[in-house]
Amino acid sequence: MKEAKELFVKNGFSRLKRTHNYYKVDHDFYTVIYFQRKSDGSAYFVNVGLHPLFLESGLLEEVDCALRTRLGSINHKNGPDQAELEKAVQEAIDFTAQYSSYPTVFSSIDPEKDLDKDWLLETILYHQSELMQIVC
Repeated sequence: MKEAKELFVKNGFSRLKRTHNYYKVDHDFYTVIYFQRKSDGSAYFVNVGLHPLFLESGLLEEVDCALRTRLGSINHKNGPDQAELEKAVQEAIDFTAQYSSYPTVFSSIDPEKDLDKDWLLETILYHQSELMQIVC
């Protein structure tokens, strides 16, 4: 999807090989946003992968990241709607920004309200002590 590539590159992401994986190294995490094409071509799913840099895994596709989630989808039946595409890319970038460093990950968590909504936060909280031992 050429339109998505232009938006990601404009925001500091690079394309991984010839895939729909766009990555960026941001503070403590390697971030990948992947536009997964639905088998019938009618939509793209917006998947996000985060991988702590201390694991030193090199360039990864979203499917190989330690933490993964799906943010939503983009209708593609009649070709990409530019406004919908821009919104999806910006939401993905905003989502990854809150998980770019250990302080931003842990400072943004409000266990009382967030754990019920986001399994990614639950996973990070579960491993928080392990991550902090490695980082500190």
